[in-house]
Amino acid sequence: MTFGDMEYAECKRSGRRETFLRKMDALIPWAELAAVIQPHYYPGKRGRPPVGIETMLCMYFLQLWYSMSDEMTEESIYDSRTMKEFMGIGFHDADAPDATTLLNFRHLLERNGLQKKLFDTSSRTFSGTARRATAGWRRTGRGCTCCSGSRTCTGGFGARSRWGRARPPRRPGGGDLPGRPRAFRGARLSPPGERGFAPAAQNGGAQGWLHAKHELISASLAAMEESREYSSSSLNLAISAINFFYGKVARNKGIGAQHRPRQDKRLPMVLSKAEVQKMLDIQTNAKHKLLLAFAYSSGLRVGELVALKSEHIDTARAVVHVKSGKGRRDRCVPLSEKATRLLAEYRSLHDIRTWLFPGQSGNGHLTVRTAQKIFEKAASQAEIRKDVSIHSLRHAYATHLLENGTDIRHIQALLGHSSIRTTERYTHVAQGGILSIKSPLD
Repeated sequence: MTFGDMEYAECKRSGRRETFLRKMDALIPWAELAAVIQPHYYPGKRGRPPVGIETMLCMYFLQLWYSMSDEMTEESIYDSRTMKEFMGIGFHDADAPDATTLLNFRHLLERNGLQKKLFDTSSRTFSGTARRATAGWRRTGRGCTCCSGSRTCTGGFGARSRWGRARPPRRPGGGDLPGRPRAFRGARLSPPGERGFAPAAQNGGAQGWLHAKHELISASLAAMEESREYSSSSLNLAISAINFFYGKVARNKGIGAQHRPRQDKRLPMVLSKAEVQKMLDIQTNAKHKLLLAFAYSSGLRVGELVALKSEHIDTARAVVHVKSGKGRRDRCVPLSEKATRLLAEYRSLHDIRTWLFPGQSGNGHLTVRTAQKIFEKAASQAEIRKDVSIHSLRHAYATHLLENGTDIRHIQALLGHSSIRTTERYTHVAQGGILSIKSPLD
């Protein structure tokens, strides 16, 4: 059972159609009817396997009971969850037979004279124990008591009640087609508590459904945490997404209080000055070399780096203007002398008009993924074995500034951090801080 099935069962009511179809499902001798058709059915030796006989029988009976055309039957099955459950098809599945398949099935019954055989087989079943067990299976002036006088019930296969044409199908939960299920309008409706649902939900009513849903979600989150494949941020995001769906979209009590894992406190992996210099020296491509030099000399995020334009570089004042950085905030960072020389060399080789690092097409800037691949290739050529990424150049920029004695408040402004606590983590990896403490062993 999926989350959607449990949510739908919790928020819907059992209508006349659902009551009728469930009773018909219990009364009809599906195995005997399938045995009547089996000798004449498609063997399925070539091409796609044929649709199951019982599935086609369900679709055929729905067409007869509700007096629908082939196309309308197909559309109604896709729109009605109750009809899909009657046919044994999941609500999100797209493998319901189409109108052409239904037409071919009817032609098969007509060619072999199977319609009368199906009616006779069903009549024998209804005249036996099923008639006595249902105790209300008789035609009356109001229709058929098996569904409390529903006008959509004709009281038999292919027969029509005195009410004339049946009403069009209605969506489970109310509302004529088209419409939105009532479950998504915040209605508090009772669950059906029948056919193929969890025992805990059957025995506990609405509270049982809620409890079963909470257990399923908690078990899934616990499995995510135990697998060690998801970070604490991913787990917190999953919990928030589930709470938002049940609280804002489905509009019920949600999943209640869930244990949220503690946030991981990881220290950044820092490259040494010699490693950064080796990566720059090994580059033969002027564009790649300038890209890495800007990432390290100005401490830019990769998204800010690739979005630089030629007009953002003020060589006269040795300033780089970062536009719409993280949090949509602008800031200015210094332009180093070495980066200025590399920029002049780069401009002498390339005609830079708009983007400082244009993409392959020339219309847009370089993608973030391409910049990451440039760094990965440079790190591999420099034989760096650390687990680093292009963002590690930003970590190295902040750490080396701190080691050189730069005030941490200035580093916060250069990096664009809104909180000083984010910048303070570099004090744990800077050699001039706690790492300069001499060990008692030495």
